Amino acid sequence: KIITVSEKDKELALNYDVTTAEKQIVIHNGIIDKFKEKVPNKKVNSDSKKIIITSVARFSEQKDHETLICAMSGISNLNWELHLIGKGSRINNVELMVKEHKLEDKVFFHGEIHNVHDFLDKSDIFVLSTNWEGLPLSIIEAMCSSLPIVATNVGGVSELVTENVGLLVPRKDIQALRRALSNLIENQEMRVKMGEEARKRYLDYFCFEAMYSKTIFEYNNLIRK
Repeated sequence: KIITVSEKDKELALNYDVTTAEKQIVIHNGIIDKFKEKVPNKKVNSDSKKIIITSVARFSEQKDHETLICAMSGISNLNWELHLIGKGSRINNVELMVKEHKLEDKVFFHGEIHNVHDFLDKSDIFVLSTNWEGLPLSIIEAMCSSLPIVATNVGGVSELVTENVGLLVPRKDIQALRRALSNLIENQEMRVKMGEEARKRYLDYFCFEAMYSKTIFEYNNLIRK
């Protein structure tokens, strides 16, 4: 058997004749719940507070920070901060873009950190602008943290982000990404509701226990055969 982490990856394997459908089993990624003791409560946020948006992604060809910065530049009048977590070869290009768009007081770079969940705990929105994906762990971590998601509709992202959990946009579509972020920035009720649904969806399908039980089940089946 071959385990793939998304239905999209399974389709790719079939399209490129890597293996058969019968040989494959889809088991979505799952992560350990770092918020078991204290689930973030996004309801406490007031309408007047600054909206904290977080993105966790390497600065690489795969991730598309450039489209994200262009999208944010068109809504600089709104009350938000964007926090970028990660490192990579393209970080200098993105820093230059931020200066060119005069967003230095709204966009902050944090490099590679080991307490991502602390940032997510204090955030209101999670965004992932990207060119291709399998099944992003960063989105699952954000769902675990009760965050609404704005993400590019590539790879297995749509298997994570349903319409009640977040907003999906086409790849490299600046206007669509801008509209999605603007809608969530200006609508607290939508943010809270989607964040609550994201947390529920994480618990039902993308927690560590779900991934573990499905994996053990497949191994036991193979052993019995």
